[in-house]
Amino acid sequence: MNLLKIIILFSVIVILSSFISYSDTLEDKLLGTWVYSNQHNQSIQFKKERSFDSKKPGIEFKKNGTLVKRQNSGWCGTPPISYQNYKGTWKTTSDSTLNIRYEYWGGKIEEDWLITDLSKNIIAVKSLNHRIEKNK
Repeated sequence: MNLLKIIILFSVIVILSSFISYSDTLEDKLLGTWVYSNQHNQSIQFKKERSFDSKKPGIEFKKNGTLVKRQNSGWCGTPPISYQNYKGTWKTTSDSTLNIRYEYWGGKIEEDWLITDLSKNIIAVKSLNHRIEKNK
């Protein structure tokens, strides 16, 4: 009798779980800290990490549409490079594009990114356009 109850309960759970959708949205997949990994053919690749690497650029997407962009703290790109975290915002503009806005040492930047690859641990993006507003 107990075996029959277990089989029925298991069957009900399996049937009900088939109706539940487990698909993550683009926003859900983006959340977290991404550290620069490499660049190839105008595509920049980031790897998901627990925190920023002190010696690499990166980006952290937060739930409330804010972000932290880790990048050069000054105009010089010759090693050794000093990095700093800058505040910004992000939003999805389609199922494969993002609009990001963030500060940098010389003003503000707005970019549209095309997501060319997105998995649990890797994101690859291409910059579609890049608008700079310099401090005066």
